[in-house]
Amino acid sequence: MIAQTAVALARQRLPPRSVVSTITTEGGSAVNVIPARTRAAIEVRSPSLDGLRVIQRRVRACLEAGALATGCALELTPVGNDFADLRQDTSLSALYRDAMISRGREVEVTDAAVA
Repeated sequence: MIAQTAVALARQRLPPRSVVSTITTEGGSAVNVIPARTRAAIEVRSPSLDGLRVIQRRVRACLEAGALATGCALELTPVGNDFADLRQDTSLSALYRDAMISRGREVEVTDAAVA
């Protein structure tokens, strides 16, 4: 809970258009009982590689703080690959916008990359 709260607070200071998504995948099976082990999956995304590095450092610090505060061990297992700067595909974005408009939705498409 400490690590999750720290991550939630850290979101307020992330680079623009950055994303941190978390899910607890294992965390006990009874109320009012501290589990022997918990697991979470965390995905971080940013339009730029520099922004991604900032997010990775901040999220790691949040997880380390939670482990330190509770006297737990922390094991991090990276999954997948880091991607370089995100660039919007203007043709694909225009097709998406047109499809949404045909369904009665307004969609703003800009050149700004969104993680």
